[in-house]
Amino acid sequence: MKPVIEVPKYVFTVLNQVFEVERRLSKVDDPVRFSRPLEKLKEAFDSDEAQFVIENPISQKYDITRTDVEATITGTKHEGLVITEVLKPIIKLTCNGVSRIIQKGVVITSASKPAAQ
Repeated sequence: MKPVIEVPKYVFTVLNQVFEVERRLSKVDDPVRFSRPLEKLKEAFDSDEAQFVIENPISQKYDITRTDVEATITGTKHEGLVITEVLKPIIKLTCNGVSRIIQKGVVITSASKPAAQ
């Protein structure tokens, strides 16, 4: 049995907000000037004993056996699904070389479009 890892709520709040700011900055013309402060903020959560990783699963394939995200499926097809929107990222904690998911991602999926012929 894996030991329970207690992570304070403020850690989830801050890491989710970092994800949201990065997502919004990806849509602006000059996101580079904000990247350094965001990297410093993420580094504040890393130590020699533990590292937090924020994973954005956008555009990844989805199937029902996936355990790292909770998905809402849009459309009528349930095959060839792709993650089209990320509401919450996957957050992983690596401790002593062991990585665990401490927050499942919350995503929206839809059938991928067939390749243009």
